[in-house]
Amino acid sequence: MASPRLDYVDTMRGLMILMVVYFHAICCVNTNTGWHYSLFAGILQYIRMPLFFLITGFFAYGVYDVHLFKKRFNNRFRKQFIPTVFFFFIVAWLRKSNLSDVIVDDIKLAYWFTYSLFQVWLLYAIIALCFSYSKIQKKHELLVIILLTIVLFPFKTILYSCFPDVFDTNISKILSLSKTLEFSPYFFVGVILKMIFDRLIFFCDASKLTSSGGKTLILILLCAFIYSTRLWHPFWHPLLNRVSELLGIMVTILIFSKTQSFWSSKNKIAQYLRYLGKNTLPIYLISGIIFLAFEKAHLLDWMADYINVFIIEFPVTIIIAIFISHCCLYVDSFIKRIKKVHQLIFG
Repeated sequence: MASPRLDYVDTMRGLMILMVVYFHAICCVNTNTGWHYSLFAGILQYIRMPLFFLITGFFAYGVYDVHLFKKRFNNRFRKQFIPTVFFFFIVAWLRKSNLSDVIVDDIKLAYWFTYSLFQVWLLYAIIALCFSYSKIQKKHELLVIILLTIVLFPFKTILYSCFPDVFDTNISKILSLSKTLEFSPYFFVGVILKMIFDRLIFFCDASKLTSSGGKTLILILLCAFIYSTRLWHPFWHPLLNRVSELLGIMVTILIFSKTQSFWSSKNKIAQYLRYLGKNTLPIYLISGIIFLAFEKAHLLDWMADYINVFIIEFPVTIIIAIFISHCCLYVDSFIKRIKKVHQLIFG
C-alpha cells in the first residue's frame, strides 16, 4: 500500500532542494583567490542531505516480496539511476573532463547523491526481502534495523581510522563509498520513523506536543548550542557531529510538522515549496548543466566580496537559486512535450 502524501514533507523537500541549489550557486563563485566558503550554506549542509536520505527511507519502508522488490527496483533504476548517469555523462562531456577520472571520484561532478541513494535503497530492499522470507516479526525487524543504524553511524569513522586505504581504492571511489556510508544511517532512521509512525503520532497527541511550543523551543536552543560549539571547535568527536546533525533534522521535522496546517494551505509560499518538493530530481539533475554555464561565463564571481555578509549573500543567492530552479523546471516541462525523449531520460 502506497504511503499517503504528506504536504509538509513536500515543503521540506522543496526547501532542501532550494538550499542545494543555493549551495551550488556559492560553489560557482570563483576568483583568483579560489573557491569561497559560505558559513550559512555550510551549516545547512549538515541538515539538507541527511534529511533527503531520511525522507527517502521513510517512504521506502514496506513489506517486500519479490514482486514489490522488482517493481521498486525497476522504478528507481529507470527514474533515478539512469537519469543520474545520463546527466553525469552530459556534464562530463561539456566540462571536457577525463571520463576515467570523474568516474573514479567520490563526488561524481556533484551527482553522487542519487547514485548513493540508489545503493542505500538497494541494501535496505534486500534486507527487507530477507525479512519477508524469514517471516520475522515486525518488532524483531524494528530491533534489527535499529541495531544496524547504530552500527552504521560510526562505521565510516571506524573504517577510516582502522583501514584508511579502503577509501583510496578505485572500487570505493566508483561506488562513492565515503558518501554512501556517511549518509546511509539517516535512510535507516527514516525507515525506523515510518515503522513507529503510528506510535509516534499517539505519543505526540498524548503529550500535547503539538499544542505546546516549549519542547520545540528547548530542542531549537539545544541544536543552536551544539552547532555553535561545532563552529568553535571543528575537530570534535565525530559522534557529536552525528548528534548535531540528528538534532538539526529532528528540529526541522518538528517545526514543519507542528505548522503543517500552513504548509497544507493554498498560500503562495506553501504551494511554491510543495511544487519544488515534488520536482526535486529534475532540479537536481538539470541544475548541473546550468551551473556549468554560470561557471564558464563567470556570472557569479562578482559575489566573492559578499560571501558571509549574510544580509547581502542570502537575499541575492536565494533569488539566484529560485531563478535556476525555475529554469530547471522549464527545461523539464519542455522535455515532457517530447514523450519519447522524456521517457528515455527520466524513465
